[in-house]
Amino acid sequence: MLEDVATSPLDPDEWDARQRVLACLDSLPVGYRTDLGRFLLDALAAVAEPETGTTVWRMRTFVSGPDGAQLGFAVCSALTDHTRAAFSAWLRLRHHERGEHADLAQLTSVGVLLTPRADGYREWDTTMSAISGDPELTGEELRAYQDLFNAPNGPAATASTPSP
Repeated sequence: MLEDVATSPLDPDEWDARQRVLACLDSLPVGYRTDLGRFLLDALAAVAEPETGTTVWRMRTFVSGPDGAQLGFAVCSALTDHTRAAFSAWLRLRHHERGEHADLAQLTSVGVLLTPRADGYREWDTTMSAISGDPELTGEELRAYQDLFNAPNGPAATASTPSP
C-alpha cells in the first residue's frame, strides 16, 4: 500500500505533499500495524464477491498519537466515480468529526481506499486522499454524510449498501 502511494505518478510540484502523506501513513504505531493488516486482508476477502446490485464497504480509522494524523482505511468492492466520491465524503466527515475535539486548522487526515481487481494484473487498486484544515462542510453535507456513514446500518456498520 505504501509502495502504491509512493510510486503513483505525480507532478513534480506535488512531491512534497506526497512525502507528507507517506510520513503520516508511516506514523501509524507499530502495535496497530498488525491490526490494520488483518483488517485489510479480511476486508478484501469480504468485498471480493458482492451480491448483485450491492457495493460492499469496510472502513476503519486510526489516530497516530494525540497530535498525529488521522488515518482512514477503506475497502470497497468496486472502484467507480460514485465510490470515489463516497470515500472522499467519508474522509471529510471523519476529519470534521475529529476537528470537533481538536484544533481543525492543525489536523490532517489521510485516507487509503483499496478495491479488488479481477484482471489478474494486481490484487487491488489503491486510491489515496488527504485533507488538512477545515473541510468546509455545509450543514446539508454534514447531515447527509452523518446519515450515510454514522447510521446503525450505514456502510461503516454493514456489509452492503445499494449500488447507484
